[in-house]
Formats: sequence, C-alpha cells, structure tokens
Amino acid sequence: MGWVTVGGYFAAAAIALVVVLSADRFPEASRRREQLFWTGVVLFMIVLGINKQLDLQSFFTATGRCISKFGGWYEDRQPVQATAVLILLTLCLLMGFFLLRLLRGVASRYMLALAGVVFIAAFILVRAVGFTHMDALINMRIAGWRMNWVLELGGILLLAAGAIRILALPRPRHEP
Repeated sequence: MGWVTVGGYFAAAAIALVVVLSADRFPEASRRREQLFWTGVVLFMIVLGINKQLDLQSFFTATGRCISKFGGWYEDRQPVQATAVLILLTLCLLMGFFLLRLLRGVASRYMLALAGVVFIAAFILVRAVGFTHMDALINMRIAGWRMNWVLELGGILLLAAGAIRILALPRPRHEP
C-alpha cells in the first residue's frame, strides 16, 4: 500500500500541476494567488511522495525516542507527545487559516482542496510524533483496511477532487 500512497501523492501533484498550467481559468483578480496556492500544492505533494518512500517520519520518531531515552524522560514522554501533537495541530489550523486568507474571495471553490491539504498535513505531523494512542488508531483495521491507508489516501483524494473541481469550472469570460 506504500507504493499506492506514493502514486497517490504524485498523481495529486500531476493534477495540481495541470491546474497551475491552466491559469487562464482563474479570474484576473485572483490569478496570482490561485497559482501560488496550486504551485505550493504541487511541491507539497512531491515532497510527501518522496517522504513516503524514504520514511523520514520514522527517522524523526526514532530520533525523538533516542533523545527521550538519553535525557531520561522516556517513561514520562506522553505529556511531551501530547503537547507536540497539540502544537502541530495548531500549526496545521494556522496553515489552513493562512490558505483561506490567501484565497480570499475564491475560497468557497477550494474547500475540498483546502480540507485535503490541512488533513494530510495534520495526519503526517501527528504520525511523526509517534504518539502511542495515534499509532493504535492508525494501525486499526476496518474491513481489512488499515486506518493509516484510509486517512492518508482520504486526504490525498480530497485534494485531488478539489483540483479536478477547479478544472471542471468554466473559464472566466474575457471582454473584447
């Protein structure tokens, strides 16, 4: 399933790139901001696809575990992990508000894509912390599907659906 997820990240990046290259579909007033958003999405998806292959979040989790053991507070790590999760989720929400501000005036068209971006970011960051209860949730299986797959691929699908929705919108009319 790892390769499917990597493929999902790169497919979402490709769809977002098509949106970037179709800049004439954006109203003139918001064109630069919308291109900036989709360019960021392309880069974000490529980085996450590479990260999925290299498993960098496991590296950060293992590093944190080593630091906590070396520091002698490994047994009492849960408050630190909970605080880290709250900080990371807050950062994801702030990112969402920043993106809403960037897309002011056109944000209603972007709800699927924005939800996908924030959802993926929150999932990746919380998973990187290695919080035991989160590990239990993402390793749970429902009808043979690990929640890890459902959550990560669900975010990617939200984002891709948002990009496809933008591509399906009619192009703005240009006055002669």
